[in-house]
Amino acid sequence: MISSRFNAGFSTTINTGIKFAEKARRNVENARLLLDAAKARQKNHGGASLFGKKDATQEANEEEAARLEVEQLEDEFVSAMEEAVNTMKNVLDTPEPLRNLAELANAQLEYHKRAAEILQEAVGSIDSLQVDQEVSFSVCLF
Repeated sequence: MISSRFNAGFSTTINTGIKFAEKARRNVENARLLLDAAKARQKNHGGASLFGKKDATQEANEEEAARLEVEQLEDEFVSAMEEAVNTMKNVLDTPEPLRNLAELANAQLEYHKRAAEILQEAVGSIDSLQVDQEVSFSVCLF
Protein backbone atom coordinates (compact mmCIF):
# COMPACT_ATOMS: atom_id res chain seq x y z
CA MET A 1 0.00 0.00 0.00
CA ILE A 2 2.80 2.40 0.84
CA SER A 3 4.52 1.74 -2.49
CA SER A 4 1.38 1.96 -4.58
CA ARG A 5 -0.51 4.72 -2.77
CA PHE A 6 2.25 6.89 -1.37
CA ASN A 7 5.69 6.45 -2.94
CA ALA A 8 4.64 6.60 -6.58
CA GLY A 9 2.21 9.48 -6.17
CA PHE A 10 4.41 11.49 -3.84
CA SER A 11 7.49 11.05 -6.02
CA THR A 12 5.60 12.15 -9.10
CA THR A 13 4.02 15.12 -7.38
CA ILE A 14 7.18 16.38 -5.75
CA ASN A 15 9.57 15.64 -8.61
CA THR A 16 7.33 17.33 -11.17
CA GLY A 17 6.86 20.43 -9.05
CA ILE A 18 10.52 20.63 -8.10
CA LYS A 19 11.63 20.21 -11.71
CA PHE A 20 9.43 23.14 -12.77
CA ALA A 21 10.71 25.23 -9.86
CA GLU A 22 14.33 24.34 -10.64
CA LYS A 23 13.85 25.29 -14.29
CA ALA A 24 12.30 28.60 -13.23
CA ARG A 25 15.22 29.22 -10.86
CA ARG A 26 17.72 28.59 -13.68
CA ASN A 27 15.78 31.00 -15.91
CA VAL A 28 16.06 33.69 -13.22
CA GLU A 29 19.77 33.03 -12.84
CA ASN A 30 20.33 33.25 -16.60
CA ALA A 31 18.25 36.42 -16.88
CA ARG A 32 20.24 37.98 -14.05
CA LEU A 33 23.57 37.08 -15.67
CA LEU A 34 22.48 38.57 -19.00
CA LEU A 35 21.28 41.73 -17.25
CA ASP A 36 24.53 42.09 -15.29
CA ALA A 37 26.59 41.62 -18.47
CA ALA A 38 24.53 44.25 -20.31
CA LYS A 39 24.92 46.69 -17.42
CA ALA A 40 28.67 46.10 -17.39
CA ARG A 41 28.84 46.74 -21.16
CA GLN A 42 26.78 49.90 -20.72
CA LYS A 43 29.01 51.11 -17.89
CA ASN A 44 32.21 50.41 -19.79
CA HIS A 45 30.79 51.87 -23.00
CA GLY A 46 32.61 54.72 -24.69
CA GLY A 47 36.14 55.42 -25.82
CA ALA A 48 37.68 54.97 -29.21
CA SER A 49 36.48 52.64 -31.90
CA LEU A 50 38.84 50.41 -33.89
CA PHE A 51 39.27 53.16 -36.48
CA GLY A 52 39.71 56.12 -34.21
CA LYS A 53 37.39 58.27 -32.15
CA LYS A 54 33.64 57.85 -32.43
CA ASP A 55 31.57 60.77 -33.55
CA ALA A 56 28.83 62.15 -31.29
CA THR A 57 25.98 60.61 -33.29
CA GLN A 58 27.54 57.17 -33.27
CA GLU A 59 28.24 57.49 -29.55
CA ALA A 60 24.65 58.55 -28.82
CA ASN A 61 23.24 55.70 -30.93
CA GLU A 62 25.38 53.14 -29.12
CA GLU A 63 24.44 54.53 -25.71
CA GLU A 64 20.75 54.43 -26.64
CA ALA A 65 21.07 50.84 -27.91
CA ALA A 66 22.84 49.83 -24.67
CA ARG A 67 20.16 51.54 -22.57
CA LEU A 68 17.38 49.80 -24.50
CA GLU A 69 19.13 46.44 -24.12
CA VAL A 70 19.41 46.93 -20.34
CA GLU A 71 15.74 47.92 -20.10
CA GLN A 72 14.67 44.88 -22.11
CA LEU A 73 16.82 42.56 -19.99
CA GLU A 74 15.46 44.15 -16.79
CA ASP A 75 11.93 43.39 -18.01
CA GLU A 76 12.94 39.80 -18.82
CA PHE A 77 14.54 39.43 -15.38
CA VAL A 78 11.42 40.73 -13.62
CA SER A 79 9.26 38.41 -15.72
CA ALA A 80 11.49 35.42 -14.91
CA MET A 81 11.34 36.30 -11.19
CA GLU A 82 7.55 36.51 -11.23
CA GLU A 83 7.29 33.19 -13.06
CA ALA A 84 9.69 31.54 -10.60
CA VAL A 85 7.79 32.88 -7.58
CA ASN A 86 4.48 31.66 -9.00
CA THR A 87 5.94 28.26 -9.85
CA MET A 88 7.37 27.86 -6.35
CA LYS A 89 4.07 28.96 -4.79
CA ASN A 90 2.30 26.32 -6.86
CA VAL A 91 4.70 23.67 -5.56
CA LEU A 92 3.98 24.70 -1.99
CA ASP A 93 0.26 25.33 -2.36
CA THR A 94 -0.78 22.18 -4.19
CA PRO A 95 -2.86 19.83 -2.01
CA GLU A 96 -1.50 16.69 -3.67
CA PRO A 97 1.48 16.17 -1.28
CA LEU A 98 -0.89 16.32 1.70
CA ARG A 99 -3.18 13.80 0.01
CA ASN A 100 -0.17 11.56 -0.49
CA LEU A 101 0.83 12.03 3.14
CA ALA A 102 -2.71 11.11 4.26
CA GLU A 103 -2.42 7.93 2.17
CA LEU A 104 0.87 7.14 3.93
CA ALA A 105 -0.67 7.70 7.36
CA ASN A 106 -3.65 5.47 6.48
CA ALA A 107 -1.36 2.73 5.16
CA GLN A 108 0.75 2.92 8.32
CA LEU A 109 -2.39 2.78 10.47
CA GLU A 110 -3.66 -0.31 8.64
CA TYR A 111 -0.23 -1.93 8.96
CA HIS A 112 -0.04 -1.34 12.70
CA LYS A 113 -3.63 -2.49 13.26
CA ARG A 114 -2.88 -5.74 11.43
CA ALA A 115 0.40 -6.10 13.34
CA ALA A 116 -1.50 -5.69 16.64
CA GLU A 117 -4.01 -8.34 15.55
CA ILE A 118 -1.20 -10.76 14.67
CA LEU A 119 0.55 -10.10 17.98
CA GLN A 120 -2.71 -10.64 19.85
CA GLU A 121 -3.14 -14.02 18.14
CA ALA A 122 0.50 -14.90 18.93
CA VAL A 123 0.02 -13.99 22.60
CA GLY A 124 -3.07 -16.23 22.75
CA SER A 125 -1.19 -19.14 21.16
CA ILE A 126 1.80 -18.69 23.44
CA ASP A 127 -0.43 -18.51 26.52
CA SER A 128 -2.21 -21.69 25.44
CA LEU A 129 1.10 -23.48 24.87
CA GLN A 130 2.39 -22.27 28.23
CA VAL A 131 -0.70 -23.59 30.06
CA ASP A 132 -0.42 -26.96 28.26
CA GLN A 133 3.26 -27.18 29.12
CA GLU A 134 2.68 -26.33 32.78
CA VAL A 135 -0.08 -28.96 33.05
CA SER A 136 2.15 -31.49 31.36
CA PHE A 137 5.07 -30.63 33.62
CA SER A 138 3.02 -30.82 36.82
CA VAL A 139 1.59 -34.24 35.78
CA CYS A 140 5.11 -35.54 35.32
CA LEU A 141 6.08 -34.50 38.83
CA PHE A 142 3.34 -36.51 40.50
